[in-house]
Amino acid sequence: MPAWTALATVVTITLLAWWRLHRARLPARRKAAVLVLQPVCAALLYCALLPPSQPGGTGTLVVATAGASTAALQAAAGDTVIALPEAPAALRTAERMPDLATALRRHPGTTALRIVGAGLPARDRDAARGWPLRYSPPPPAPGLSALGTPAPVAPGNEVTIQGRIAGLRAARLELLDPAGRRVDLVAAGDDGRFQLTGNVRAAGDSVFLVRVLGPDGRARDQASVPVSVVESPAASLWILAGAPQPELKYLRRWAHDAGLQLHTQIATGGGMQLGDAPRTLDAATLDRSDLLIVDERALSALSRAQRSALRAAIERGLGVLLRLSGPPDAAHRSAIAELGLALRGDGAAAPVRMAAAAVPPAAATAQPPVTAAGDPAADALPVLERRAVLPADADAIAVRRTPDGTPYVWWRALGRGRVGLVTVTDSYRLVLSGRPDLHAAVWSRTLAALTRAKAVAYAPVRSGWRDQRSDVCGLGNAARLQAPDGSVGPLLPAPDTGHAACAGIWPEQTGWYRWQDGRRSGALYVRAAADAPALFANMQRSATLALVNTGAAPHAATATSRPGPRWPWWLGFVLAAALLWWLERRPNPRAR
Repeated sequence: MPAWTALATVVTITLLAWWRLHRARLPARRKAAVLVLQPVCAALLYCALLPPSQPGGTGTLVVATAGASTAALQAAAGDTVIALPEAPAALRTAERMPDLATALRRHPGTTALRIVGAGLPARDRDAARGWPLRYSPPPPAPGLSALGTPAPVAPGNEVTIQGRIAGLRAARLELLDPAGRRVDLVAAGDDGRFQLTGNVRAAGDSVFLVRVLGPDGRARDQASVPVSVVESPAASLWILAGAPQPELKYLRRWAHDAGLQLHTQIATGGGMQLGDAPRTLDAATLDRSDLLIVDERALSALSRAQRSALRAAIERGLGVLLRLSGPPDAAHRSAIAELGLALRGDGAAAPVRMAAAAVPPAAATAQPPVTAAGDPAADALPVLERRAVLPADADAIAVRRTPDGTPYVWWRALGRGRVGLVTVTDSYRLVLSGRPDLHAAVWSRTLAALTRAKAVAYAPVRSGWRDQRSDVCGLGNAARLQAPDGSVGPLLPAPDTGHAACAGIWPEQTGWYRWQDGRRSGALYVRAAADAPALFANMQRSATLALVNTGAAPHAATATSRPGPRWPWWLGFVLAAALLWWLERRPNPRAR
């Protein structure tokens, strides 16, 4: 109520009471007492409606979150204790607030923040950012503490899921596909990190399951992982070989199974070739290809002009993989060096043993999937052969390694493209030994690192939590959001996000939220906190710890005045009004 309205109302009531008192037939002394009490009652009523202000103070805002206890809310003099909606209802002494931003507006004297409990939800983290903030976190919840969301992949490729666990020793992680079949099993590293891989076949959105197994093999925690498989234009693969080999047979078979646009030219001598119709190796043909696989004999057979055209195509974005089929001689090394990948090493044959599971060999924590008999090494793998050469350039990056850390695939950036080297000569023996998945893993990861980069029309998949704010960025003005129940609504970016064009959503359902703005599309997978309690608690804990800023100077605060308590004024008004009523209603002795 505005002050002038309350004052005008009280003055009007007082004047009417005086006019009525003037006409009343009361003894002079009683009339005088009533005359004094009426403005007193009016003043008390005004102060009860608009209590006088008290000088405000400055201090720390103690914020109670989920799991906060009364003992942890001990506040110093001048501090204010507030409770967010997630805080326990038993915190009677804390002032309830709908969010942290509201609390900061209502308490302008705040100089710092102290968080108590499980941590700040996503709704309040932006409001806390930049403030001097202290937080004594609870111990991590045993189970998953971080879990990445894999980027969209094409059908036939592998999906890699990374994460970290906390509070569990000798734990293993298993990955289950949407049908509930185990596709990978690894042991967590000393720091709790792990990496799981699985194959995806058809396009569409699916949900894999990561489970944490204790030393006894029992599930201790689990969380779902969204995987988006999107159709993309098939990459154009061109294979040039100097002679037929079993390696080429199984490489071509894998390329067909992977859906690549394959063109093969295999020289047989005497000007004869196997495979497809010969192509002219010129700039136009190379620019229509995404990847060229060439062995050392086919490369040295090219003219100098053709090798120059190939080098220029790499700089324009083409990917080239040099496949060694034998020990390279001086002519082979010279031709390879012209492409920007000088070699060192004698090229002698060396044994190489692949990891028994289709996981990155560089991951020291990788363990093979357990078979039905429980023996992780039930399938003996053949010892393959590689050539003992490696790039001489220091900026060459190893893509694939054996379990002991020996690299056998590299690539080096050259302009907008990449030139790579694979030294394994008989990977086809993996297929013959009954492990086509390992053969596919070797070649899919090798070619994925080299294939010409293309613009994509889909954004990376993100994951969120029900009833927790999530951000979607890179939106246009016509973006639409589809909820899991099929309802569709606009998704407008906030003006203050600038070029990032981000919109905030508060999902009320679990499952897939899909958005599209005409140019791009994307998906957001929403979990319920109860479906992955350890992951939710640990992520909230980590996000709050990232906001800790104990070294910052106290925030500039404004010690504004605050309304005082109303109850003393209401009590005085009731007592004065009761006395006034008694004086007015008391019988007049003269009337008897």
